[in-house]
Amino acid sequence: MYQEPETKKGTFAFQAHSAAKFTGNHTDIIREEGYYDLGFEAVSYAWHNNGTDTCITWCLNLTTASGYRCQYRNQSGTDEPFSRVFIWAGEGQNPGNTRKCQPANARATSTSTSFTEIGARELLSRWVGF
Repeated sequence: MYQEPETKKGTFAFQAHSAAKFTGNHTDIIREEGYYDLGFEAVSYAWHNNGTDTCITWCLNLTTASGYRCQYRNQSGTDEPFSRVFIWAGEGQNPGNTRKCQPANARATSTSTSFTEIGARELLSRWVGF
């Protein structure tokens, strides 16, 4: 049974599901900015920005964005499934992020079959060589 992700003021949460009405496989609840490969094509999702300036971009693959949203939304089904998301801060300040599906200096590769995050540590290691 689906339970809506809890959020506190000043935080956000995202969870995707592989089937309509929040059923099927699902991701963990995501509460940090970054790029996420879901490991499946998501059909339903919950996006709770909870008043933050945080937004989400849906990606069909590593290079093709299908849309974005900054406002709260529980979507029980979509006609255009997505397999990757980019969660970012700065609504209204970063218009380029609305179409971004990978870091600027990343190479396009096939998506992972499991839920993974390309977070700050990996990005930092790419940029600085850690």
